[in-house]
Amino acid sequence: MFPAIAIVKAGMCMKGKFAVVLLIATLSTPCPFQRVSAEQPAAREWRAEVALDVDQAGQVVAVELPDTIPDVLATSAREVISRWRFKPVLVDGHAVSARTYARVKVQVVKREAGTFGVQVVYSSNGPRVKPSVTPYYPLRETNHGEGSLLMEATVKPDGRIEDIKVVESHFSGPRKGLFSRSAEQAVKQWQADPEYVDGRPVATRIQLPMKFCLGRDGGCKERVQPLKLLRHAETDLALSSQPLGEAVALDSPLQPSAISADGQPLSTGN
Repeated sequence: MFPAIAIVKAGMCMKGKFAVVLLIATLSTPCPFQRVSAEQPAAREWRAEVALDVDQAGQVVAVELPDTIPDVLATSAREVISRWRFKPVLVDGHAVSARTYARVKVQVVKREAGTFGVQVVYSSNGPRVKPSVTPYYPLRETNHGEGSLLMEATVKPDGRIEDIKVVESHFSGPRKGLFSRSAEQAVKQWQADPEYVDGRPVATRIQLPMKFCLGRDGGCKERVQPLKLLRHAETDLALSSQPLGEAVALDSPLQPSAISADGQPLSTGN
C-alpha cells in the first residue's frame, strides 16, 4: 500500500475547435482548511467525484470511489479521505448523518529515496452533476464570438436541475443571448445526484460557470474536471491532454471543517 497524505487545493481546459468549458460549481464557501501539506509534483493523476457518507459527528464513515481509480491506489485514497471532517449537520437542533460528493484529484507522487506515495487533493463538495449534453456553439458567431457566462440553478431532491438563470455574461460578440440560450437548453437536460440529510434528498443551489472558446488554442486556460457522456467530443478530448469541466455548491449542508494529513487532525477553529 502506498503511503498516504492529504492536501487541499481549490481549483482545476479543454482545447477544441469550438470549446465549451464547463466549470460546474458546487463549492459552498472558499475552502476553510487552515493548514495543508505541501503539494508534491504528481507523477500520475486521476480526477474523480467521490461519494462520502458522513455521520452525526461530521466524520467520513464511507467512501465510494469510481472504477476509474486503480485498485492499487484505492486503499490509500480511502485512508486519506476517511480522515476528513465536516461540520455536523443539524436538523431541529439535532446532529444527523448526511451524504455529499467531493471533487478530488488522486495523485501518485515521488518521495525521497525513490519511493512513491498517494496524495488526495480536495477541490469542492456538493451534488454530483451529470451532464448528458454539452452546449452547442452558435456557429454564426465563430468569427467573433468568445466569452464566458455564469449561471445559477437548483439541484432538486429528485435530481432535476431547475431555476436556471444566467447571472453574468461577458462576450466579445454582440449576440451574447445566443450563448445564454445554448447553455440554458443544455443544462435543462442534465440530471444530478442530490445531497442527502438524515436519509432524505435535499435541494442544493449551484453555480455553473461556462466558457465558449474558438480554436484549439482559443484561450481556455482554466483547468477543470472532466465531464462525462460527451460522446460527440471524444475526438477532441483524445487530442487534448487537458480535462474538460468541474462542478461546484452555494449552500451545501455539508461544510468541511478539518482534514487530516499524516494522521494529525487540522482544525479550522470555526
